[in-house]
Amino acid sequence: MRTLLSFPEDLDLLLDRIAVGYRMGAKAKPFLAQKWEKNWEKPVAEWRAELGVELAPVYVP
Repeated sequence: MRTLLSFPEDLDLLLDRIAVGYRMGAKAKPFLAQKWEKNWEKPVAEWRAELGVELAPVYVP
């Protein structure tokens, strides 16, 4: 199993990915305030646009 303790050189990458995710979450509108049950028919792309949810950047080593 690959762990951070076994591969400490990956710490920079891990911290970068955490920071990217944090910034993405900080930009998005609150999910809990949505009336999900009343909008099942709404496409995911529309939800993303309304809530400001970005697609995560792809990491290629």
